[in-house]
Amino acid sequence: MRKSAGWMLVTSFVVALVSLSVQSAFGAVPLVLNELMASNGSTLADPQGQYDDWIEIYNGSGSPVDAGGLYLCDDPENPKRWRIPTNNPALTTIPAGGFLLIWADGETTASGIHANFSLDADGDALYLFDADGVTLIDGVEFGQQIADISFGRSPNATGDWHLLTIPTPGMSNVLPTQGVISHLRFSHERGFYDAAFDLTIACDTPGAAIYYTTDGSEPYLQGGRLPTGTLYNRPIRITRTTCLRAIAVRQDWVPSPVETHTYLFLADVALQSAQPAGFPSSWAGLSADYEMDPDILSKPQYASQLKTALLSLPSMSIVMTNRDLFDSQTGIYANSGSSGVSWERPGSIELIYPDGAEGFQADCGVRIQGGYFRQPSACTKHSFRLLFKGIYGPTKLQYPLFGNDAAKEFDTIVLRAGANDGYAWGGNESNVQYTRDQFMRELQLGTGNAASHGRFVHLYVNGLYWGL
Repeated sequence: MRKSAGWMLVTSFVVALVSLSVQSAFGAVPLVLNELMASNGSTLADPQGQYDDWIEIYNGSGSPVDAGGLYLCDDPENPKRWRIPTNNPALTTIPAGGFLLIWADGETTASGIHANFSLDADGDALYLFDADGVTLIDGVEFGQQIADISFGRSPNATGDWHLLTIPTPGMSNVLPTQGVISHLRFSHERGFYDAAFDLTIACDTPGAAIYYTTDGSEPYLQGGRLPTGTLYNRPIRITRTTCLRAIAVRQDWVPSPVETHTYLFLADVALQSAQPAGFPSSWAGLSADYEMDPDILSKPQYASQLKTALLSLPSMSIVMTNRDLFDSQTGIYANSGSSGVSWERPGSIELIYPDGAEGFQADCGVRIQGGYFRQPSACTKHSFRLLFKGIYGPTKLQYPLFGNDAAKEFDTIVLRAGANDGYAWGGNESNVQYTRDQFMRELQLGTGNAASHGRFVHLYVNGLYWGL
């Protein structure tokens, strides 16, 4: 894919644990909220095979208790938000010393027990009310949660609320974590470099080990229980464009968030191979061509402006595994015609300003975006959609992406390839401008009407320059 394609962008992780146990001793109704997970990425699937939020209720008595008719809600001002079903006692009766698992996903018609609300991984509350809809049985307020780390009582059923070392849906809770590992500190910030340097990474939590990768994968999986990266024990020599992801871990502690830093060497862009190592030579039956367009490099009036052009706009960097992009069976780019949440893969997005102004980095879901132009026969360069969800990182991107006069938080944004105004249309190659769509959007806004906001960016995918 030639780098003449146009790209268009359209439309700190802090663990704050605040728990409030309203009633921890067993009252007239011998049930308590015992454990919850507000960011279920891979811990336990519901009967439909989806990884949704879940809530666990514990029966602390010596006899079975039917929870049917009780209410669950996330707002004490709306205690009757969702009623536990009364038509299936076999499903809702909790044995003595047993547990009831409820999925909080809004899919109330699905098999299993599903509440009509979900939990907010950025912080929320949960309350259990008696059948009268007035008497509060139990409740908890919680701060920002971490993907695949549960929040529960320790000791089981009667103790205070803590992050737990291992999620235990439907079972007795384990010991709480010993703490939350601090964020990593990098000697060099993400950005543009023209000389090699030694990168050092530090963590202020004593005894924490740091792992890193440079292939787009997460250095630790499943909440810090499975090492996949390289143990950091000396400075890392950075000599070329590098996408580095790192995490700090310690046994029985909540790991630090995975942090991604892309270091861009612009000299690599001009020399970018048509068939770079690690990238497929073709996908979906189409030949791949990753090099900078020779029509640019072969003409002095253009080649001399390349570095200036690459620094004239902000850059965005998508970092994920090449497997999740190009695997013939599961890769979203290799199967660009497929859509939906099953074709969403984890990744990182960074906004990098050439002048060092503050951008952002966030983990997110990545999909291929579009209609006709997602088909390989229509266009070999596709648009991306970035989705911000608690299973990856923040539930919203909070950043004034289009200036202070536009929205400042986003559930999703699109990296638009500009196919409607580009070389994908046969015979239009000599007329490509990549400005007409955005000109019309800005004209619509400028005349006081509703319209999409947008801005141009340079895009890199796993360190490879992808286009404007």
